[in-house]
Amino acid sequence: MFHSHQRRQNLAQGIFSLWANWAVSVGFLALPIMITPLVAPRILPVITLILAGVLTLLDRRNRLQLSPTCFRIPHLVQAILIISTATLLVDIFYKTHSEINRLIGQPVNLSTPLLPVLDISLVAVIVCLFNMVRSKNPRSCRSCRNQLGEAIDRGLIGMLYNRESKIQIKFLFWLSLALAVTAWTYYIFFYINVNINRTDNYFFILCPLLCYVLSLIYFGARYYTMWVYYCQNNATAKVIERQGTSIRYIVICNDKILLNIPEPSSDVIFSDDLKIDVPLKVMLPFKETVSELEAHNYFIDAAEMHDAETRLIFQSCDPGMYNNMFHYVAFVKDADKAAETLKGQWFSLSETNDMIREGLVAMALAAELSRIYTITMAWKAYDRSGHRLYEIKHYKPTFRLKDMQTWDVDYNDANWLYVAEINEDKPFYRIRRLWHRITKGLGE
Repeated sequence: MFHSHQRRQNLAQGIFSLWANWAVSVGFLALPIMITPLVAPRILPVITLILAGVLTLLDRRNRLQLSPTCFRIPHLVQAILIISTATLLVDIFYKTHSEINRLIGQPVNLSTPLLPVLDISLVAVIVCLFNMVRSKNPRSCRSCRNQLGEAIDRGLIGMLYNRESKIQIKFLFWLSLALAVTAWTYYIFFYINVNINRTDNYFFILCPLLCYVLSLIYFGARYYTMWVYYCQNNATAKVIERQGTSIRYIVICNDKILLNIPEPSSDVIFSDDLKIDVPLKVMLPFKETVSELEAHNYFIDAAEMHDAETRLIFQSCDPGMYNNMFHYVAFVKDADKAAETLKGQWFSLSETNDMIREGLVAMALAAELSRIYTITMAWKAYDRSGHRLYEIKHYKPTFRLKDMQTWDVDYNDANWLYVAEINEDKPFYRIRRLWHRITKGLGE
């Protein structure tokens, strides 16, 4: 059973959620700018902080959904609002305690409103640029990956979220940069700090509003077209139907891993099917669960090795899209027979890491090895609360694939991924742990 209709409906909701999250988040950035003439300057930092708090509540609510939407843009805007609150407070303090505005060399008129577009646009440029530089492993995506797996695990909707969030961040960067350059140029060379006239309103209020409205129109048209392509066009319905249950097997013998090398092709290496990956993947119609005995039998039938031992590493599930993935590791004793029957080649962990860095390995395999390594190192060095097990700061345990059979660690427990990020060896451990509890409900 493919659940095609429900998949298509959930995919449509996911696509339009990208527009809705943009509209709400960027609308929160535009709101303090729009109400500038209506509120006292000292109220603006309070409003931006409240808006950041509302995004936190929306984030926690989204995490409880059956199939959470991509919240990368709201997370980014939340950081912009918090930093903007600090800059607005500094701006108010400067104007309150200074008789001369040294930047434009004229008296400061404290009766005129603040100009939050100057602060918010500049902060948005810096935060977006920082996020774009760290796009390979953004902090805002880690908790989502811990809960649902990598984008590739969520199928088509995960890939769309991953791609569109990057596009939205780039769009916000260039939009903010254009606003910052325009507003600051006008402020330095043309603005007279006596009152706010019609021209001032155009550059400081109306122009940001128009940019926001145009962004809504652009992304509205973009996601409507995407909805038609994926959810209304029968020719692309197979893309949705191919999602279901898959079982992946990482095959290990001693300290080496068996990998499948695809045949050389003139096509651009874009799909995971054209990259180095595990030697065995079993595709099934959607099933809520797969028993370990069933997964073991699938491997035995394919590898023809009855003495092999299989173990569930973790599972990633997106029930809203009827899509899940079970990640297994198989320990074999006869390396030559496994390579022959599964048509693979043996590589050391260091060789595999080199191929990952070169972008030759499928995203799913890179994510699996990353999760195994991260959780193992956290489990060996810390307890479940992040406290060190040994009185050695920054202790780094050994990691060998051949020891994996003896490790008694639950790789399906996302708490170990949280411990790897928040532990006693990281700066401000207690403050960061408290902050994650308040904002994201993690570490509780």
